[in-house]
Amino acid sequence: MVAASTPGQELPAPGAVETPIQPTPEMSTTAVAPAAVVAGPPTAAAMAAMQPAISKWHATPGAGMRSFPDKMRLLGYSWMVELLPHLEQQELYNKFDFKQSWSEPVNLQHGGVSISAFLNPGDSRTHWKGYPFENMGLTHYVGMSGVEDRRLEVAAELPRSDPRAGVFGYDAVARPEEITDGTSQTIMVIGSGNLTGPWVQGGGATIRGARQPYFDSITGFGSKGLAQEGAQVLFADGSVRAISADIDPKVFRAMCTIHGAETVDQQKTVFFSPDVIKVAVPAGPAPVTDSPEMSAPTTTEGSSNPNP
Repeated sequence: MVAASTPGQELPAPGAVETPIQPTPEMSTTAVAPAAVVAGPPTAAAMAAMQPAISKWHATPGAGMRSFPDKMRLLGYSWMVELLPHLEQQELYNKFDFKQSWSEPVNLQHGGVSISAFLNPGDSRTHWKGYPFENMGLTHYVGMSGVEDRRLEVAAELPRSDPRAGVFGYDAVARPEEITDGTSQTIMVIGSGNLTGPWVQGGGATIRGARQPYFDSITGFGSKGLAQEGAQVLFADGSVRAISADIDPKVFRAMCTIHGAETVDQQKTVFFSPDVIKVAVPAGPAPVTDSPEMSAPTTTEGSSNPNP
């Protein structure tokens, strides 16, 4: 497994500091698109790029998610940050001062960059609007942490050896050889639905467990712009498909774990094209100005839901 790391382990030197993002007085917690996004490859190709990037990250000596023992988990860095060097974003990666949280002024502006591999072109939301993550770049995808059968259960906190565990945990990420259910039928990454979070943020913003109803319109998984209701999915073997919201819940549950010993009945699996049928058009660019007083965001922790 790739374990979480703490500051001080093979950290790149921080690069030049850009001007921080200016917060606005708006207090809305809805995520919208204040900035344009550079066009990326088709949906399937964009999602598929994450699988080899994860493999390269696994192979990097000392690889792991960067956390801070004295801070809440969400103030640590996400697994998506660690993919940047493998997604042609080495320059951006080098600009982070990993000795400090992404929420510190020196790092905030870097998290405001949109990464096409983390965005669904059918979803116009590219940046958070309002408190507490004003103008932070969003992700429309989350790592699958497993299944959650009880209200306060957080699959990402389970050891990856637990039969309910998925690929992603808060402290470790399973390697391909640990996925005994088969990589071609194990979900690695899935569309986050209406709940989106900053791609730079650790915790529930970028890792989420499956909880019924799995495709709920408010809290469930999903992807905008598809031919039918459902979610874009990256499987552990690198294949990209869309899963219908009408899938048998037992079959979907089986695909969320890495060694639950369930059998996936392909006859009950409803797949369709993961490419969007209508590309969303983001709004105009957001202002980027000096803001030395920009404070760290505050929120609560304890759930895999990034927007409790």
